[in-house]
Amino acid sequence: MAPSAARRWGTAVVEVRVWTAGSILGFACIVVPAGALLAASHGLIPDTVVIRHVQEPVQGTIRQWDGAGVLIVRTGDSTPTTIPWTRIASVEIAEPDSDRMAAMRRWLEASDGLWRGQQRLGRGDFEMACEGFAKASALFRDDDGEAGQLLMEGWLRSMIGRGLTADDLPAAWSLVLDAAARRVGSKQPDAFEQLHDPIADGFGLAPSVPPLFVPAKLAEAAIAAVPGGTGGAAAQEALRSRVLAIAAAEAGGEGSTRAKKPAKASDRDGSVEWVATMDLLDLWIKGLSGDDRARSDARERLGAMPLTHEWQRAWAALARARSWEREGDGTGTGEAVLAYVEAAEIASEKEPGLARLSAQQAARVLRGMGDNAAAERVIGAYAPGTMEGSTKQ
Repeated sequence: MAPSAARRWGTAVVEVRVWTAGSILGFACIVVPAGALLAASHGLIPDTVVIRHVQEPVQGTIRQWDGAGVLIVRTGDSTPTTIPWTRIASVEIAEPDSDRMAAMRRWLEASDGLWRGQQRLGRGDFEMACEGFAKASALFRDDDGEAGQLLMEGWLRSMIGRGLTADDLPAAWSLVLDAAARRVGSKQPDAFEQLHDPIADGFGLAPSVPPLFVPAKLAEAAIAAVPGGTGGAAAQEALRSRVLAIAAAEAGGEGSTRAKKPAKASDRDGSVEWVATMDLLDLWIKGLSGDDRARSDARERLGAMPLTHEWQRAWAALARARSWEREGDGTGTGEAVLAYVEAAEIASEKEPGLARLSAQQAARVLRGMGDNAAAERVIGAYAPGTMEGSTKQ
């Protein structure tokens, strides 16, 4: 609102600024008329929603707001209109209600984070995009509409874009499963059509986000982060239950009551390749068991699986590596390193982020063996910019 207009109506302006690293990321405001309740009750001062990149604001009476946006009845029209948060630059509320002001302020801060995250992601500024989406998550994470899908998919892309480490995997899996569940009957948001899609079509998972929860504290974090049963498609439940079972095994077998033995995968729930991936994850679980013979059998079968995609073969190598690490007295550490490097090499062209994760695990084992120089060489071989296709993320 212009200064002259503010003087005319006697308004008080509440500003919401988002600060990070000493810079203003975004700006939104709530303009609340001070002492103008009588005028508002006679409809002299309408509520106003200012739309991004649109000169004329929307004026009328705001009825409510939620994750879908602001519901407003325009002046001179009886039909309510919902304006999505990603289109809203600011809101001017006519009624001077402090609770209403505080609630709107929280939503504007969150929506600003959602919008800024989307903008930063499009520019390849993944770190700042993550900050924006994190700010939006408090209010939009449970939204089952467009804003919730934008949050989950944008945040996942941003995390992958900046480069995942083992510490990121529990949170990343939560985003993968949530984003994939929102894809049922739909597709990725239009806002991200020009960006790399992290979710493999027909699989409901992200190839660059393996169920690699090491050390045990990360497995426990994954058990806490992975959502419980949502009553969604059988294919989604099949994947979720296997991820939880792997996490429970990595946590020492204690884990969670949610980590029950997964039901056998069926071609009624997915393609032949999807069933093969579920079988791969079943063998991953078996390879972490306390039974020597079961682990050996799982590794042999993982090595012989006829898998189509590079990321599937890389995941199978990772599963073998984790199984080798379960062998007593460190007898499997050398084989584990070889399997981790094999996974990195397989993934290096099409999934450089997965290659880096694999190399980081190989380096972890090498450092445990006291060979720090070899660990650094492995990390360097799969660093960003050293692999063809590394810009895909």
